[in-house]
Amino acid sequence: MAGYWFFPLLELTTAENFLTEVAGEISDSYPILQDELYLEFHRGCYTTHADQKRWNRRCEDLLYQAELFAALASILTGAIYRKTDLEVAWKRVLLNQFHDILPGSAIPEVYVDANRDWQEAQRVGAEILAEAIEAIASLIDFSPPAPLNTAQDGMLYPVIVFNPLNWQRSELVSVALPAPSQKKDCSGVESREIRESLEMKNHQNHPAHWQVYDNAGNLLRSQICDRNLLFVASEVPGVGYRVFWLCSEFYDLVQRPYMRTPIPHFTSRVSKKLRLSILLV
Repeated sequence: MAGYWFFPLLELTTAENFLTEVAGEISDSYPILQDELYLEFHRGCYTTHADQKRWNRRCEDLLYQAELFAALASILTGAIYRKTDLEVAWKRVLLNQFHDILPGSAIPEVYVDANRDWQEAQRVGAEILAEAIEAIASLIDFSPPAPLNTAQDGMLYPVIVFNPLNWQRSELVSVALPAPSQKKDCSGVESREIRESLEMKNHQNHPAHWQVYDNAGNLLRSQICDRNLLFVASEVPGVGYRVFWLCSEFYDLVQRPYMRTPIPHFTSRVSKKLRLSILLV
């Protein structure tokens, strides 16, 4: 290319030699930067399409978890490892990491295709992750701890907290509470005992009457937010899980034979029932 007058002369050298040469030719016309080497004309590009960066991080995290637990499920249970689907999903994500997509400097038509790729990668990742976790969960022993092993059906639910990272963690967990059954109208019921039973069941539907226990049967601190229960899942092992138990706080009323008759919380019959139970003990 040296024979072409319009092509500049190129010389391979080091950054040190180049800067030394420039320092020898320095003049007042050269700008002096004493701060970060940041081109001000790029200002704003990092948030032009923040949704693309959010999609990218979400898909990276999801596909990592899907790949990890799918591999474990394949080893532990013989489940099919969907290698091709994972590879295609990863390629969609990596393609969208092109330097004009993430900063938001591409034309609008590009983001139509990019959003479609993100959504498909997320769909595949979520599907594979759900299949893998379900396969692993099939091997877990869900025998309730001793303090909870007499709870009735519908009042006790196992909660598995998985940790996809390589170190032990304690994190805040949000669990959706079971959907409440339809509230029964007790106004027309003549039998006092049946009416009180229905009223107690209606009372149990309230979200504040759910608690969470660890697998040793220890009651954990929790908080109700809307219809979600919040608690701290402590010491979940790296690339492992811990089992917790979501339980109605009324379970201990139904586990005792002498307390099985529904107790109305608002009448004087409570004291009579308690006196009877003390005699039976």
